Amino acid sequence: MSCSTPPDNSVEHLAREIERLRDCLQARDDLIAGLREDINMRQEKESSYREKVAELYSQIEQSQVEGVKDVIDFSDSFVAGLEEQLSVAQRILKIRDEEISGLNGRITDLSARPILSAVRRLEDVGLSHP
Repeated sequence: MSCSTPPDNSVEHLAREIERLRDCLQARDDLIAGLREDINMRQEKESSYREKVAELYSQIEQSQVEGVKDVIDFSDSFVAGLEEQLSVAQRILKIRDEEISGLNGRITDLSARPILSAVRRLEDVGLSHP
């Protein structure tokens, strides 16, 4: 005689066990479906995140390019302004050179007058230079 309980192999017991296993399989399938849904949502979020990051990088690059263009435009206008100032300064220097040249001629004329006048007076009195 054995003290252990014999296994319940009745049809009702097997039907309950089959039903329990079906419930477990359904719960497993539901869990797998939920996990797949989570994975898909995460992949969509990751894809969206990657697109946003790529867009931000593109905007940053574009703003940097526009910034560089602005600096180049400013530099071009600054250089053009300097060239205009240089042109004006060159014209002023040319006018001053002409004025100085004219003044030098007048100074020469004014310097020579007393000497010529003295030579003429000497000639008038009969003294001439050799």
